[in-house]
Parts: sequence; structure tokens; C-alpha cells
Amino acid sequence: NDLTPVGSSSGKLNGTSGGRQVGASQTPGGPHAVLINGNALGVVDLHNNNSYYYSMAMCGDDSQQGGWGYSRSGGIHALVWSGSSNSCVDLNPSGYNFSYCLGVHKGEQCGYAQNQSYFITASHAMSWHGSATGCVDLHPVGWPYGYSRATGCHDGEEVGYVSTLAYPDG
Repeated sequence: NDLTPVGSSSGKLNGTSGGRQVGASQTPGGPHAVLINGNALGVVDLHNNNSYYYSMAMCGDDSQQGGWGYSRSGGIHALVWSGSSNSCVDLNPSGYNFSYCLGVHKGEQCGYAQNQSYFITASHAMSWHGSATGCVDLHPVGWPYGYSRATGCHDGEEVGYVSTLAYPDG
């Protein structure tokens, strides 16, 4: 079953839940986050053209989709959608240049936020509950690790990793 959205030159799937898939489709203007309802004809373009140059959906549950978008105000920002482009919420926490949403479950979102000038100076695992102001920094205090990421969440629990490397996964 080809899930490439109609009119798209290519697509990428990153997650699935309840018979729906999330990812991005390549449009002439760049990648757009998409929600696919089981086949290529059931595609919802989640991209918000007014606020982001391009976007990518990374995860989803039965009601929300999480990912990121390259903000027109600068930097990559964690985003959460509820099935449409109009529902897009920017999760980027105050004090961080970049953020990514990697997991969603029942109203919780998780991922990481980082500061960067010429190199990454901090990367902290984060948990959100629908807004940037409701973010919780999950980075372990007092540990000798400068970098952490939350990669998934379920029923109020988060999973992820800590590292001494800014890019431990390549």
C-alpha cells in the first residue's frame, strides 16, 4: 500500500497509532508534516504556512501528533497538533533555541530542548502538557551528563537517555 500523499514527490513515515500514520510529504515548498488516515487518499496536511518554513510529524496517538517545525521567527520548535494545521501549538520552552517533540500519549508530549550558538551548549529532556508554559525539564540534576532526551511517554512515564555527547545517535 503506497502511502505517498497525492501531489507529493516523496514521503517519510515516522510513527503509527490506531491505523493512522504520521510523517512528512515533500511539497514544492519543502517538507510538510502529515497525518495519514490509512491510505494516500486520507492525508491531512498539518503544516502551518504562516509560522513555519517546513515541518515534520514524528509521533502520534489516537488524538495528537507531535513533531517539529522550522519557525519563521528562527530555530526548530517542538510542535503538537490535534488532527489539523489550525490546531498547531508551539511547545518551544522559554530560554531554548531549538526543541523537538518525539513522543505523545493522552495529552502529554515529550522530547528535548537545546541551546545552540556555534555548538550545542545544553540539551535537556522535556515533558509538555499542551503548551510551552507547561513544560517540565526532565534533565537529571547533579549528574555529570550535559545532554538528555526523552524519546517516548506513556501514562505519565517518560523514557529516554542521558549522554556526555551532544549527538550520541550520530
